[in-house]
Amino acid sequence: MPSPVNSVGGSLKSPAMRTLALVMTGVGVLLGGVEVAVTAAAATFDDAAAAAPLLGLWGVGSLAGGIAFTRHGAALHGAAGVGLLLALLTAGHLALIAAAGSLAGLGVVLLIAGAAIAPT
Repeated sequence: MPSPVNSVGGSLKSPAMRTLALVMTGVGVLLGGVEVAVTAAAATFDDAAAAAPLLGLWGVGSLAGGIAFTRHGAALHGAAGVGLLLALLTAGHLALIAAAGSLAGLGVVLLIAGAAIAPT
């Protein structure tokens, strides 16, 4: 009997893997959209070069969130924990819409929103 991985469809025959692939595709679209939107917002303020430090703050937030998760994230394991992380990731990045009026506000929200990236 051939293994499921070698058959047509491979591991995507599993409903859990299809769900994971779908969710992570959404996360990828979210993160890619933020990169484009931050660059566009910075250009709106006639300071396209500000996009680099803003995205750097996003990365620093991710680093801080990853460190905090490795130290204290035991409560976020399992399906409920993953759901909570995805909700935090989404909510934090939706807050960027409200912060788009100023580069400083955008920087603060990017730092906070980034904190859910690495744990996710």
